[in-house]
Amino acid sequence: MPPLLRALMLVGLAGAPAFAQLASTPWPKFQHDAQNTGRSQYNGPAGPTPNVAWEYSNSVGRTAVTIGSGGVAYVGDGKKPITALSRDGDVVWFMSNGHSAGQAAGSTPALGNNDTVYMGERGNNLWAADADDGGIQWKFFVTTDGDVRVSPTIGPDGTIYMGSSSLGAGRLYALNPDGTEKWLTTLGENIDNLSPALSHDAQTLYVGFSGVGVAAFDAETGAPLWRDYTADPPHNGASVWSTVSIDTEQRMVFAGSGQNYTGVAGPGSDALFALCGASWARE
Repeated sequence: MPPLLRALMLVGLAGAPAFAQLASTPWPKFQHDAQNTGRSQYNGPAGPTPNVAWEYSNSVGRTAVTIGSGGVAYVGDGKKPITALSRDGDVVWFMSNGHSAGQAAGSTPALGNNDTVYMGERGNNLWAADADDGGIQWKFFVTTDGDVRVSPTIGPDGTIYMGSSSLGAGRLYALNPDGTEKWLTTLGENIDNLSPALSHDAQTLYVGFSGVGVAAFDAETGAPLWRDYTADPPHNGASVWSTVSIDTEQRMVFAGSGQNYTGVAGPGSDALFALCGASWARE
């Protein structure tokens, strides 16, 4: 290869943007991975009476915990709204958003492999902050008065999937790694306190809505594929506020329900629905 051509190729590669894929850390997002399996390769503390290593009392924290490299934990904390804690429970940093609006509530931080942590809050924003020092990289504002309680999901191409109930409109977003909007679709249903699930081939995005159903969308364009209700008739008291997850063979989507309909056995009335395509079965 001619030296000039080789040099031009190297410059082009160096200038290519890095994708913000999900970080390869012990627990990089709500329910661990983009399929929301809730599975970790690590064992927990041995029982029956594990010792409490440390405690941290935050102001108003309503999120689960994300764990990054070196055991650093990221959690929603009041109006900061993100806090990073060392593996010993000491504060590494508080994010400062520069104003008093917004408050952590339901959206668990998601950690990208570009050392960025993403989290929504009640000031209608999804924040992107530097995972090392909490410095703000960008924020995405939901214009429809929409608290961002949905925990972000990060795709293998760096797309960030998030949502907001937006006063009942149910807005589902895909954002580019730089915080610009890739696509927006409106469900016309509430989406709260959950996380979208991405298929293993990253082609389909699934999300529960209004406590009664699950919808599927094209992950690249946001085009609706199907939606189905886990209550018959709809809005009959079922509960799909729990996050949708996808099994290892990409055959089923599971959603918790308060009804006794069963796709895969669940304890008592907390049954599990099994959806294949656009259909579901009950015993």
